[in-house]
Amino acid sequence: MPHETLFFLAHISFDIGFIGIDEYDERIRVADWVFSDDDIDPRQPSEEEENTTCKGFSENLSPSEKPSESPLTSMEFIALNIWFFTGSDPDCYPSIPHGHYRCENRHWPKLNPYTGRVFSAKHKEDSQLRLKKKEMQQLWSDQEFRHFCRKHIMWYMQEHSHYRFSMLHPLRLPKW
Repeated sequence: MPHETLFFLAHISFDIGFIGIDEYDERIRVADWVFSDDDIDPRQPSEEEENTTCKGFSENLSPSEKPSESPLTSMEFIALNIWFFTGSDPDCYPSIPHGHYRCENRHWPKLNPYTGRVFSAKHKEDSQLRLKKKEMQQLWSDQEFRHFCRKHIMWYMQEHSHYRFSMLHPLRLPKW
């Protein structure tokens, strides 16, 4: 019975927008783990997540270079030569959109482009990777990046209509 209660609470919280898809998935995995005989803690990164390799990454990409933009599901933007932003990323942590370090498949670290903060795990900032003021200015003055952000936010609003953005007007992007 407690197992079903945790599932129900996670589902309701997701449906009304209190939590995002990432938090929902984690709650379901933890509920399964708590009431099973499995000893593997789902809150720890899996070996697969830790060893994610990125194919085709080039150190020599220009800051605004990105792959050709076909359907929205494959839309990407590569910023500052190291941050991969994917247009169909359902994860809302730490922001919408957010960048993945050196690879779109890698779970951590993640960049919140609005604050320049980088997270090595949920709620664990890696201040060594935090963007400098000049990098923030470079990122937000790039019109292609701003266009990418608008498209991703609109996609997210349509696909995850339950999600409540923390700001009143999510399409108003920072001006540097």
